[in-house]
Amino acid sequence: MTTNEFEVYEKNFEIKYIQGTTCIEGNTISLNEAADWLLRGVQPKDKSLRELNEHRNFINVASYRNKYNRKITLDFIKHLHALIMYNIDDDSVGTFRRSDDIFISGCDFRVCPSELIEPELSKLIDNYYSRLDEGYHLFEEAVLFHHQFEQTHPFTNGNGRVGREIFNYMLMRGKYPRLLFLGDGRDVYLNALRSGDNENYADMISVFAKIIQEQRFEVLRENLKKVAAPIKKRGQLRLTDYL
Repeated sequence: MTTNEFEVYEKNFEIKYIQGTTCIEGNTISLNEAADWLLRGVQPKDKSLRELNEHRNFINVASYRNKYNRKITLDFIKHLHALIMYNIDDDSVGTFRRSDDIFISGCDFRVCPSELIEPELSKLIDNYYSRLDEGYHLFEEAVLFHHQFEQTHPFTNGNGRVGREIFNYMLMRGKYPRLLFLGDGRDVYLNALRSGDNENYADMISVFAKIIQEQRFEVLRENLKKVAAPIKKRGQLRLTDYL
């Protein structure tokens, strides 16, 4: 891509990402509405203030994520949650849950006891970086981290959005492209995590790998179409136009 093409792509990707990661949690703002809302300031009609804030908050999340450029820490995770849940759940922003009375739809396991959240997350973070140092594959480790983070369920609300943000931050730090979590792929994504719940980790990782491969192949196909299209020239032709 040219520099301008890459900037346009990144801007469009961010809109798709915000719309997708919130849609998975029930936000009803469409992709076209999200683009009008976040790029042009045209507020969607008949949408709740919560839905609007869920989208708007990710502008600050993107700014923080792109400037951070350090290892993941507990404070980083808490700050992401505070940004994501701002004006949505102000009583618990940036705070690990203090109750164990949590039910996750479609799951039959017990989440991490609240008093063990910080030590378990610290252990999870240390294990992730230790395994990278030992030569384990970053993408696989990011998927495994994401699954374990969701099982730990450290916050009262917003765990999915925070977890997906951490996952993509890991990919960014490893020079991998980020992954889109789209609303129409919700079932595929959740079923992959359920494979992890049943300790079918290879199947879970394979699904994540297939998702990102298909998304990147689509980008490649679109770029090849542009390259293959003949360039329309105006004015006097030069020999170099044919090289």
